[in-house]
Amino acid sequence: MKKIAFSLIVALAAVPAFAVEFTSGDFKANVYGELYADGFYTYSNDGAEGSNSFGSQGFVGSSLLGVELSYGNVKGTFEAGLGDPVRRYFLTYNIGGAEDHFLVVGRDTTIAAYSFGQVSNDAQSLNDFGTLADNRRLQVRYGVKGFELAVVIPSLGSGIWNEENVNDPGYLYNKKDEVIFSAFEVLPRVELAYTYSNDSLEFKVFGAYGAYMYTGEGLSDKVLHSYNVGIGGQANFGNSFLQYTGWYGNNLNLMGALGNLEHNNISAGVENIQSAGVALG
Repeated sequence: MKKIAFSLIVALAAVPAFAVEFTSGDFKANVYGELYADGFYTYSNDGAEGSNSFGSQGFVGSSLLGVELSYGNVKGTFEAGLGDPVRRYFLTYNIGGAEDHFLVVGRDTTIAAYSFGQVSNDAQSLNDFGTLADNRRLQVRYGVKGFELAVVIPSLGSGIWNEENVNDPGYLYNKKDEVIFSAFEVLPRVELAYTYSNDSLEFKVFGAYGAYMYTGEGLSDKVLHSYNVGIGGQANFGNSFLQYTGWYGNNLNLMGALGNLEHNNISAGVENIQSAGVALG
């Protein structure tokens, strides 16, 4: 029997739903929202019967409602979503009132990546096709004049294991889907980045490092080192632009920088996996 699969994107849009700002002296409140609307139709045929399905990724995964409250040099940001009810929540302190000298504490987007791309596939840019994924993680981040240093609180790979995700990069299973080998982060991940920008050019260089230990009954503990280095940016030419990124890394699935779970380090025993990518837009 022939297997047939057909998918069609029927609608795709990303629009700022609204933004409202209120100011009273040194206090400022900004409430904003973004709406992602996309729809997919899929027909599949595996044998005699076919099936139809409809779905959406961007609407649930990326639509958000946010609020920023600031007083003097301190700003608090909170974002809620559908797929991720608490997307981001962090405090920012602008040291000396300077925009380019700050301290961030809370759950914010990681900095050891440069992403650009499309709204489709839930705003995943070109992840798995040349770019690295950034993530929303608990962190402490310091920035000054384009330089940033972040200590990311331990969090393994794509998230917390559950019985429906037996391909999580942090776990090895037996034939009964029971965990026999698991990993945990032995050091908080450290990320570095420097960004330079002017009216015609943006350039970013970044890197990250974290260490993860695999342990299990009757098996020797083993530490895997996860790291990456890369560049990215955008050059503007009148009404046109060129975006670019390039990177190299080791065991990047452990820090959630790859979206493809086929990069599992323990699919056939614990091993190191190197990867690299280049993307142009």
